[in-house]
Amino acid sequence: MEFEYPIVRPTIPELEEVVDEFREIFISKSLTTSTKTEAFEAQVAQLLDVEFVVALSSCTTGLVMTLRALDLSGEVIVPSYAFNSSATSVLWAGLTPVLCDCREDTLTLDVASAEQMIGDHTVAIMPITIYGVPPDILEIEELARSYGLKIIYDSAMGLGFRYRGKYLGAFGDAEVFSLSTKKLITAIDGGLVTTDCQRLASTVRQMRDYGRSPSGKDFAHLGMSARFSELHAVIAMHNLSRIKTIMATRRTHIQRFRSALYDIPGLGFFDDPSDRKSCGLLMLLRVDEVQTGISRDEVMLRLAVKGVETSRYFYPPLHQQTVFSQFPYRRANDLSVSERMANQVLAIPLYTEMTETEIDAIAERVREVFLQTADSP
Repeated sequence: MEFEYPIVRPTIPELEEVVDEFREIFISKSLTTSTKTEAFEAQVAQLLDVEFVVALSSCTTGLVMTLRALDLSGEVIVPSYAFNSSATSVLWAGLTPVLCDCREDTLTLDVASAEQMIGDHTVAIMPITIYGVPPDILEIEELARSYGLKIIYDSAMGLGFRYRGKYLGAFGDAEVFSLSTKKLITAIDGGLVTTDCQRLASTVRQMRDYGRSPSGKDFAHLGMSARFSELHAVIAMHNLSRIKTIMATRRTHIQRFRSALYDIPGLGFFDDPSDRKSCGLLMLLRVDEVQTGISRDEVMLRLAVKGVETSRYFYPPLHQQTVFSQFPYRRANDLSVSERMANQVLAIPLYTEMTETEIDAIAERVREVFLQTADSP
């Protein structure tokens, strides 16, 4: 189905901005993990103030490799309100996911729920940056210290976001970011592992090339083909150089949406905590069916008819996905917040190049859906 207003239009540079660098790559014949990739890794390291950055094929491969590089065996705590790959990466790494609940205000990992799930075999915790809002990092790191746990932050949605004034990237044992088309900074596809641990970075760097040793004469680790394209590195560098402008633009778009929709009964938004600042990754609505008289899924259907694509985040929660019934895992008894949010949160279109006219048109169609419901007998 083609929409007048798709959920995402990736932020990419104009062709004329990158064509000379593309030509360099084609002439050099060095297509993956070469000088452009190294330059991009250095650019990210400088921005995030982190020692080591490894670019690879996706965030998911980055999570799997990081977990394996840490040589873990046992259970990893993951919030159930998350994208599928957060927990499947744990399974791919030969570990067991343990699902905890999320907070209702930020949708991030509930530290109290996570602590209740710590057991004799728990070795790590994987907090997630949800829609660009970082989790409770200070509380999580205190929890991890108390129980001797590793921390791997799934920061797929987090490149460019800050926690207490500091960019994400150097927290925990490692952070892993996504560069896919739906993210604030896209390389078209790809991922990043960031860490201050030289050994971990070196191991992941080898693992992305089948586990090949630095000399190239041996295979030292269990790896896979997860190299980073030089073409993608060029696109990512151009986008990253504009990160402050991109963030400011998208925050302005979100504020315009909120100003147009704030007075609809039962329609809510999510605010940044005072110690965290998101960068405007998504325009999220929270639909309270009791107050609005219409379910989130019905809103989706009616907006689709009006040419507006929307997306349910994250639906279904991990513990209700079929895949996890095929593997051993543990879960908290109470995942009610995850279930409620999975049935209420809706993302509407948001992209950097969006015009005020487009914002107003989408907002008007959202208003029509709710006002028609309110006027129904």
